[in-house]
Amino acid sequence: MVSGSIEADETAVKASLREMKEETGLTPERYWLVPHMNTFLNPKRDVVHISAVFAAQVAEGATPTLSEEHYESEWCSMERARQLLVWPGQVQALNVIHEYIIRGKLAALLTEIPIDIP
Repeated sequence: MVSGSIEADETAVKASLREMKEETGLTPERYWLVPHMNTFLNPKRDVVHISAVFAAQVAEGATPTLSEEHYESEWCSMERARQLLVWPGQVQALNVIHEYIIRGKLAALLTEIPIDIP
């Protein structure tokens, strides 16, 4: 999973695409807004973060080029991904992506985002 923050004058969609490019070097072929919000408390700042979740389809055989923020990546099965993810909200997001984007035809159509957003 890629994560990050929105910069000044940036939409959530643009920020997510920028973070994906910065952290993996990948550009999606297709992109979706996932019907799930991830929430967590930052205890250092005593702030609750509510984060939008996006899903990307990249070219078959694409290889990530990781930024300095990461030390490894892995293409894996759903079950393996569930084992690797640390936070419950991430696992829930993965489950929603599987049920509503990958398997859900109508949800996938309704939530797909055009890649050429200005």
